[in-house]
Amino acid sequence: FAGLDAERLAEVAQRQGVEAVPHAVFYKNGRRFGEVTQIALPAIKSGLRRMIYSEDDPNAPMDQRLTALINRHKVMLFMKGSPQVPRNGFSRQAAEILKEIQVAFDTFDILENEEVRRALKTFSKWKTYPQLYVEGKLIGGLDILKGLHEEGKLAAIVAGTAATPECSIASKVDKRKLTAEDIQNMPPDRRLKALVGKFKVLLFMKGTPERPRNGFSRQAVDMLKESKVHYEAVDVLEQADLCGVLKQQHRIATFPQLFVHGQLLGGVEGLRELKEEG
Repeated sequence: FAGLDAERLAEVAQRQGVEAVPHAVFYKNGRRFGEVTQIALPAIKSGLRRMIYSEDDPNAPMDQRLTALINRHKVMLFMKGSPQVPRNGFSRQAAEILKEIQVAFDTFDILENEEVRRALKTFSKWKTYPQLYVEGKLIGGLDILKGLHEEGKLAAIVAGTAATPECSIASKVDKRKLTAEDIQNMPPDRRLKALVGKFKVLLFMKGTPERPRNGFSRQAVDMLKESKVHYEAVDVLEQADLCGVLKQQHRIATFPQLFVHGQLLGGVEGLRELKEEG
């Protein structure tokens, strides 16, 4: 990169449309690619990613194309359809939440590009849509957005004044074989990591599969049974401390919630979408 003194090179600055400093202008292959004024570090990073990677280059590796797409806007929503014409209820609700907090955002219709739709699920390790990204970081799907919005935290995350939530909690799970008694005697944060690491498919619900305590938990159980998926369940009504850790780490406001291989897939809405997609 090159740095220029805007006062000493006033004519150059004027031709570039510089009205305030600091001001960054991006060029790629001799062509002006973008600019950032009143520079903030995240904006510079986003601009550089867009310059280096091209979402429209069919010869570029898919990971590079996805990186460019994710960073196309500070707030990027991958959805089915558009905010004006959403193609399902989950995408409509996600767009409405973003409109409600009055944030500027861009969208990508994954139904228009099957290659991107499939690849992004692997890239993000998030199996359902919509997916929301802020400054290139995955926030999550509709359930996460709802929880953050209900807690009044989504606007702060989008504005960059709050940390983004972690979407996985199983990356550092102790791989030893743990007994049920071992797990039950752990502090709640370690117990959560141990549980999601021990079981391939784990449902946090209200009640038990035999006696669900609310309609949403019953629907989740019915869908898993119908899909003939083997899973374990944890009754959050019996483990209030574990429920508190889930809400804190994942901004979860509602139950049930399903984890697969330590990755949060979401609640009933996410399960319903996965079932619809087969």
